[in-house]
Amino acid sequence: MRSNAVIEVATLRGGGIDEATKVILHDITNRLATVDCRLRLLERQTEAEGRKLIVDQMRHAPERAMSH
Repeated sequence: MRSNAVIEVATLRGGGIDEATKVILHDITNRLATVDCRLRLLERQTEAEGRKLIVDQMRHAPERAMSH
C-alpha cells in the first residue's frame, strides 16, 4: 500500500510521521479534487456513452492509485 511506503520513506529521511502525514493528506486532497472534476464533467455530459466512460474511469481510479 502506498501510505505504508510513504511513512517508511519519510521516516528514513528523518521527516518522521509528521512529514508522512503531510504527504498522505496531499495525496488524499489530490484524489478528492479528481473526483470533484469528474463529477463536474459528468454533470455536463449529455450523451449516455460519455457518461458511462466517465463513471468507468471513476470506478477504476482507486485501483490505479493503489498500484502506484
